[in-house]
Amino acid sequence: SIKRLKLPTVAHSLYFGEACATATQLAASSNDWQVHMSTVAKNKLNAFRLVQMTVSPRKCSYLLDPTTIVGNFFSPQSPEESQHPARAGIRGLGLHSCTTGLSSPDSVVNPSMTESQFEDLLRSHEVNVDLFGIGAACSLAEFYEAVVKERKSDLIMLNGALERIVNLVRISLRVRDSENKLRELRVVSDPTTGRNMPLAMTLALAERGQWQEGMETCFEQLHVSLEVQRSCFFVDMESYRFSEERAKSERIPGLMTTYRSHNITIDIKEKTHPDLNCIGLPGVEGLT
Repeated sequence: SIKRLKLPTVAHSLYFGEACATATQLAASSNDWQVHMSTVAKNKLNAFRLVQMTVSPRKCSYLLDPTTIVGNFFSPQSPEESQHPARAGIRGLGLHSCTTGLSSPDSVVNPSMTESQFEDLLRSHEVNVDLFGIGAACSLAEFYEAVVKERKSDLIMLNGALERIVNLVRISLRVRDSENKLRELRVVSDPTTGRNMPLAMTLALAERGQWQEGMETCFEQLHVSLEVQRSCFFVDMESYRFSEERAKSERIPGLMTTYRSHNITIDIKEKTHPDLNCIGLPGVEGLT
């Protein structure tokens, strides 16, 4: 609510009330790349929670035609979906990418550059290439292959420094044990320490925003077919969140990395399915 007050000694009107106080608070806490919304606005946006749409500040947004038929995890396959086996219920049809090209708008990588040119690029930005191939760090050739050839990461300029960008889909795969407790499937990321992490897959630049396809591909690489995914998995679309984390990588020395992650939770509905033996089910002894 907002109230208006006109004083005889002041030329303009004065305003006060809850709306003014809230606006002042939001303005005082503003950050770059941050949009403030009221609780009412956020609640209204819940209407879009199942729409297959991804919006990104890096101009890799997606839109749906007004007449788009959107597949749904929660409903049986419709006649329209039956023409698109397995994948129809997982992705909305009519999804269009607004992205042009395979690089980020701020990318400094030329897809046709040679390994020597790639090394020169790193040196020109004061990256110590001699650290590659030492300890846990990947070799310079491996880094070149991942960035230039496979396009699984990108290099951009940020505040005058060269930085690496990686797009990921992170999956929390859960199942209930014999005591009805939720357990999560994890993979060993460091055999020497026994450290384990949730399932994750790097998205190539051409796949930016296509986290659902990446999710499917991740399980396909674990030998879980699309048909089995559809019949045995419940994808909690309301659990989806996008996050960014900036950190140093042991694999890539001398560069800060921003990890842009699509995070999703999947519950296993039928853990006794024989095609799920490849991920250790139906036993859950190895799950955390």
